[in-house]
Amino acid sequence: MLTKACLTGSCVRAAAAAMGAEPRPDSLEKNSSDFSSSIEDFSVSDKASFQVTHNLMNVTGIAYTIHFFHPAAFNLSDYRLDTTISRVNSSNLRELNLFSEFSYTIKGRNELRCGFRNSNYFIEQKGYSYIEPRIAYKHEILPNLSMKFSYSFMTQPLHLLS
Repeated sequence: MLTKACLTGSCVRAAAAAMGAEPRPDSLEKNSSDFSSSIEDFSVSDKASFQVTHNLMNVTGIAYTIHFFHPAAFNLSDYRLDTTISRVNSSNLRELNLFSEFSYTIKGRNELRCGFRNSNYFIEQKGYSYIEPRIAYKHEILPNLSMKFSYSFMTQPLHLLS
């Protein structure tokens, strides 16, 4: 009698042989898996630039994206384990972004940029809104050499991170 569960193919073959059973064919000992997932995007955007003063510029815009998300179907099988995770219902995520950024040039060699983006996500009758601030400073040391410091806070739906 087999009292201990074995997870490796050799252990299962040895236990089967000890009980007098015929070993399984090699085709049953091979693992198989299948994975599929897809995202299709449709986007439209526009932006406008305004020269406020000789050293201050504003860029403002809007972007709209529809993400058609088809989640994964994952199948894994071998003779010890048979697992199937079926395709989850497809979903459409709508994304609306409004942004504005001011760029201030200081003495021709330094630039300060401050702005924000308002990210809005809509899925299944629910809406989520986030403000994403950003700031950047660039100092031109030489005509072909500069240093840049920046900070930004960003949000993204999980499926866009992979």
